[in-house]
Amino acid sequence: MTTSWAVVTGASGGIGAAFAQQFAANGINVVLVARNRKQLNTVAQNLQEQGVKTEIFVADLSDPGQPQKLHQFVQSKKITPLYLVNNAGFGDYGLLTKADPQKLQNMLQLNVAALTSLAHYFGKEMQKRNNGYIVNVASTAAFFPGPYMATYYASKSYVLSLSVALNEELRSSGVSVTALCPGPTESNFAVAAAAERTNIFAGKLPSSESVAAFGYRAMLARRPVAVHGWRNRLVTALAGLLPRPQAAKIVRRIQA
Repeated sequence: MTTSWAVVTGASGGIGAAFAQQFAANGINVVLVARNRKQLNTVAQNLQEQGVKTEIFVADLSDPGQPQKLHQFVQSKKITPLYLVNNAGFGDYGLLTKADPQKLQNMLQLNVAALTSLAHYFGKEMQKRNNGYIVNVASTAAFFPGPYMATYYASKSYVLSLSVALNEELRSSGVSVTALCPGPTESNFAVAAAAERTNIFAGKLPSSESVAAFGYRAMLARRPVAVHGWRNRLVTALAGLLPRPQAAKIVRRIQA
């Protein structure tokens, strides 16, 4: 086991928990962050059985004060993370004009502001040590305008753009930033977003474990952008060839 640590947000299930398992399988200790203490305890116990150390920080990162408190918590434990996985996020299905304004605000705070703050806090420390890895979980949604999930798609476009720019800023310092872009994945995301009945989540979906394993390899390879699955890579490549209004019409038909 190494003395290295990783911080993983949204670690109570799905891609976040699967990422934590990837770290544990490689002997890396993990700070687990999510809202649900019971689920975090279960994940922590599984990781400890693999011989690694864990710390739990229970928080709703859509609360603007929580990213800084997480950073302070990690510092108080004398932990200097080599890895940060910004996985926490959620979506919401429906017309923007009919959305709950507080839910929209929480989504932007979590998907955009909290992710940015954590990349700032931990990235600054990695830069001083001239080594580190940041994974920001974006989505294939980042490449498209997304009618019926407009705010979520826009938030992931931000994550992709930020990640590529930050990776270039830190390139000479030994710190890399990877934007992991999975497509629809077998997790609780669709249910939480009330989008499970849309065509985009139809059929057999990739597992969270396969996405995390792919993301872990991409992180170590210091790839700026990592799109999971050859179909998704093809679709995102084609997205750049379409006029954005036409892309929006296509996504609307898929998600209607």
